[in-house]
Amino acid sequence: MIINTNFNDQDSIKLNEYQHNWYRRIIGCLRYLTTTVRPDIAYAVHHLSHHLSNPKEIHMHGLMRIVGYVKRTFDYEITYKQDKSELEAFADASHNIPDEGNKSVTGILIMFGGAPIHWISKRQTINGSSTMDSELIALNSATIYIINFRLFLYEIGWKINKPTIIFEDNNPLLCWIKNKANYTGERKLARHFNNIIEAEESEIIKSIKINTDKQLADILTKSLGKIKFNPIRKLMNIGNNNGEE
Repeated sequence: MIINTNFNDQDSIKLNEYQHNWYRRIIGCLRYLTTTVRPDIAYAVHHLSHHLSNPKEIHMHGLMRIVGYVKRTFDYEITYKQDKSELEAFADASHNIPDEGNKSVTGILIMFGGAPIHWISKRQTINGSSTMDSELIALNSATIYIINFRLFLYEIGWKINKPTIIFEDNNPLLCWIKNKANYTGERKLARHFNNIIEAEESEIIKSIKINTDKQLADILTKSLGKIKFNPIRKLMNIGNNNGEE
């Protein structure tokens, strides 16, 4: 949606006080949308929110692109299906993104009824040294969310008798989990790895490989072009009643 835009452009002019005030207001409105009904704009809003203290014209331009997209898709909604009553999750991460201050971004999508019920797009607070480390952090976060959601469903009388699937697209990480080997990466991440193994052995979760083009959480970790963005949005069951994209 805001792809191929360099938000670190030093030549961009700083917004005046009036424009800055409107920038903050619009971000606030979009944040409400991202936390309630529009996971498809979550990453874009997350990214521009980091410039609240010192926005420039290039950031306002990106913000107006999001507003334009929302106006064009104002009738889009999340559609849930009665025949898909399984809880599942997608976990993904983008490693060391320059526009994110060289930090990695976690994307987590929780699905129930064939559509999103919870989603997260946020910078990672731990700096992993590799893509696998970033994916490990994201998968551990998804595991914690799944544990909490399973407890909530149990309390309201919805019994789950099998592990909840978490879709992951990082092969090295999945091989480590499958072999239950001792984690030899960064020491500060060993606890994350052990949490995942414990949840797997307790049959709370089951991490499964998914192709990158079907990784729905990808939309929460980076800006995607239209060719990738639209199919993922459709798989998330976000659209209008006419089936238009």
